Amino acid sequence: MMAASRYHNFRRDPPEGLEDNQREDFFIVDEDGERLYEAEFGGLFLTMVKHNDVAMIKRYLTKYTWPIWPGVVVTDNAFWNAVHYGSSDALHMLLEHEGAYPSQPPSYKAQMTMLNEACFSARIDMVLYLLDSQAAFASIQERDGDCRMNALLSAACSLTDMADMYNHEPRSEFVTRREKLMALLLDRGACARDVLLRPHLGEQPEDTVLTLAISRASAKMVKRLLSEGADMHTKTMHFGFPNFEEEFITDATALHFGSQYCNIDGIRVLIEQSDNAADMVACRDSFGRLPLHYAAAGRCPILASGRVIEDETQLYIRPTMDLLLDVCPATINVQDKKGDTALHHAVKRHRQCGGGHVNTIVETLCGRGADASICNDNGETPLHLLSFHVLDGDPIETSLVDLLLAHGGNLNAVDADGNTPLHWAARNLRHLETTRHLLSRGADSAAGDDESSTGGWG
Repeated sequence: MMAASRYHNFRRDPPEGLEDNQREDFFIVDEDGERLYEAEFGGLFLTMVKHNDVAMIKRYLTKYTWPIWPGVVVTDNAFWNAVHYGSSDALHMLLEHEGAYPSQPPSYKAQMTMLNEACFSARIDMVLYLLDSQAAFASIQERDGDCRMNALLSAACSLTDMADMYNHEPRSEFVTRREKLMALLLDRGACARDVLLRPHLGEQPEDTVLTLAISRASAKMVKRLLSEGADMHTKTMHFGFPNFEEEFITDATALHFGSQYCNIDGIRVLIEQSDNAADMVACRDSFGRLPLHYAAAGRCPILASGRVIEDETQLYIRPTMDLLLDVCPATINVQDKKGDTALHHAVKRHRQCGGGHVNTIVETLCGRGADASICNDNGETPLHLLSFHVLDGDPIETSLVDLLLAHGGNLNAVDADGNTPLHWAARNLRHLETTRHLLSRGADSAAGDDESSTGGWG
């Protein structure tokens, strides 16, 4: 039985409103003789490019001889698709076709730089093809028009792509491939000191090669970047942190980001090579957050299915927090400008993503002296946040409640809105057992604001 054509989605009637002669011109023939009709935004052609289908691309460009459309967004761009999917034969054909229209603006430069996209996609073969065979279209130092990234910054940025790592290839292969690419670029003259500047937004760089690479780079790569001039103390500005609520953050260092990704091997190198490790661990961003806060609120390893990879808590998150606290134990209960401690951040962040790893993180912090009685500026203790920040109302393990109580948690602490932990627990029917447990441990249903609902418990 013949396999279905990869273009079967394009076997449909042409768009309405075409004259008969236009209908005859609006298709090309598939390998099996069936008619294929182009879709909006060039979907048929882009599919050919994605699959590096030289025969079909030739057939398409022979019939449609006009310049290649640059697309509305970058993913509509045929050159982007060729580079992103590693279709070097298709790219060669596209460049040849583009050369037939020298008076036209080059569509491969409309929204991106091909070498930088190849680096961001970690397509080593494509990078080598561009550098060695298409040097006119590839410069290691060239910056993108919008992002202002160059090749090495793009390769370092690819290490931060969690979706690729957790859904498409093992962590070791993911990191090794990207580090091989970074080493190739450094060997060919890329600069480890490169930064991403946006002067219209602020004086600090948005990123450096090191702040990007430290997300998952090995100790060997971090050492190389430092030996070639990367500055571990450079302070950067950032937008839209998923871990925190603020849209704009400044004064964040490589150690903050290494801690956020819990790259234990990378941050150990930073600490070992620092002139004053304790000062570096105590360095605050513009909201007063320490690297320990970033580690406690670190990014969860989550698959496309939504499942958290629990083993990584033991492998990366716990050792990262232990290392930071070994260097500066006094940071355990330091509050940021909103009054949150590492324990607040851990509960807020990790109860939202579900899974049992929050227990391990809280146990680690409590074991190092975390005080669960501390209130943030909203009067919230970690026990308040445990009941409030929960994925889809998932039940709370009573052992976690007991752990916080054993380390200073106050059952009847009242936040700025008059709520106790019991109020928050009683608002969700899935917290029935938690509510019972809080009451059994001495929670006062009459504490707090009289208008705050306790769900009928009393």
